[in-house]
Amino acid sequence: MADLRITDMDDGTTISGGELFETVQSGSTKKLSHSDLTASPVYPISPATYALVIADAGRTITCANATSTVINIPVASLVPFKVGTRITLRQVSAGPMLISGDVGVTLQYPASTTPDTDEAYKQIHIHKVANNTWHLSGDLSAV
Repeated sequence: MADLRITDMDDGTTISGGELFETVQSGSTKKLSHSDLTASPVYPISPATYALVIADAGRTITCANATSTVINIPVASLVPFKVGTRITLRQVSAGPMLISGDVGVTLQYPASTTPDTDEAYKQIHIHKVANNTWHLSGDLSAV
């Protein structure tokens, strides 16, 4: 796959992991591997309420509170996440996480679950599928 630009790849292109991709940012050239491009940075938070910000796109957010943490998904007009954005939310202590959305944000998850976690080391994946619609999956608590 030598000399193939990422922008030239179609949806069917697979990456084996051994290729290096040349990138340019702010005039600096760097070669990145598949794992460099797909790594999910970990971002610990501690406030009782946290509103997602644009920098959270692609992150794994960890919550280490002894009491509950509310993770709020803002409306697209305030924080314009791209459709397709994925964020992982992981509870790493006793305090559960509750996922909420601003007025106008739709959270979609199975009817047999609630948008929260109920024990340490569980995680919820959120995926933006439309302008103000997010799918929730993972270790959602049972009703």
